[in-house]
Amino acid sequence: MDSKTQSFIENILFDTLFIDFHYFQAPFTDISTSDRYLRKGLFHADELYSNLLDIFSMAENNYFYIVRDKYMLQYIIFRPFKDNNDIISIGPYTSQPINENFFIGISKLNHLDFTAIESLKGFMHRLPFFINNINLIVIINDIITYINPNAGSYELQYINLSSEPESEDYIPINDFELFVDSVKKRYEIESEMLGCISESNHEEALIAYKRMSNINFEQRHKDVFHERKALLYTANTLFRKAAEKSKVHPLYLHQMSSKFAKLIEQVIDLSGVEALTEKMIRDYCLMVKNKSRIQYSPIIRNAINYIELNLNSSLSLSILANELHVSSPYLSSLFKHERGITITDFINKERIHTSLKLLSTTNEQIQDIAFFVGIHDINYFTKIFKKEIGVTPRDYRKKFHT
Repeated sequence: MDSKTQSFIENILFDTLFIDFHYFQAPFTDISTSDRYLRKGLFHADELYSNLLDIFSMAENNYFYIVRDKYMLQYIIFRPFKDNNDIISIGPYTSQPINENFFIGISKLNHLDFTAIESLKGFMHRLPFFINNINLIVIINDIITYINPNAGSYELQYINLSSEPESEDYIPINDFELFVDSVKKRYEIESEMLGCISESNHEEALIAYKRMSNINFEQRHKDVFHERKALLYTANTLFRKAAEKSKVHPLYLHQMSSKFAKLIEQVIDLSGVEALTEKMIRDYCLMVKNKSRIQYSPIIRNAINYIELNLNSSLSLSILANELHVSSPYLSSLFKHERGITITDFINKERIHTSLKLLSTTNEQIQDIAFFVGIHDINYFTKIFKKEIGVTPRDYRKKFHT
């Protein structure tokens, strides 16, 4: 298969289903991408990959091998061409929800202790979930027809590696008791750190993080970097939940969480893990500081969120009252009571302060910036801008564009 076709299929599957597509050619010297490097981060990685390599070697043409491993991860493995031994592997994915029951199951199956399970959670929560294989098989059939129009029909064969004999490479689950005190202390500090994030106290949150980092656990992976990187995904989820408690709008939570999910993927060393963890703590705290609505009643909370998310639309007291299903006089009175200013003044302030970044960082015309923040009259924009900032938009921009 040419690289252009391979890249096209990879992108289609990942963008639509968040599932990986891998094309391997014999002699299969490195298949660590097949499981997103999961086994490579464990001791005796070569031995752990041997089961998958055996399937690669014995695979016959016109068979889809539906493989389930000891981590309850699934893959679809097959040969796309009769005239060579190339292998396509699609996955990993899961066919059951990733919840506490899932982790209890794999901990028993692999004799993993509490600490090891925690290090796997970030990895597992990023995997795609499919209730059954039917839709995937249909899509894969279409892929085969695309890359090899002469391919015949494929039969299904299920391989369950989770029933293989237990390996002594896994740590017995009962050694968790050796770490009870450390685990208890770690979670106490973690709870303290998350509480600080909920209160936007980044200094205390960073101190708690440093204290938590000093609590040592036995190394479960030969590759500390991959273990720490996996934990970053868990931290991203925990920080988002902490911010959610402060009534930050879900859109802001999603934007922040997505931003860090991408940044985590780009981390390449332990120093990067450390730096990104501290940045996550600071940025989540800053978001809570700027976007928390916990101090407001639900009506005013929704009013503020609606204004911020619709700045470039038509906004007025009557429009907001209609959206929130309350009377205009009631909303006006309640808003003034809780925010200390009128709705009109709040809308103007938000629009002007949003325009500041555009004026300082772009070369867009002032009229276009005014339009972007929802003010279509340039004279009115200039008037309220000077009232709020003390100078005209043009003079403000001169500070940054000399």
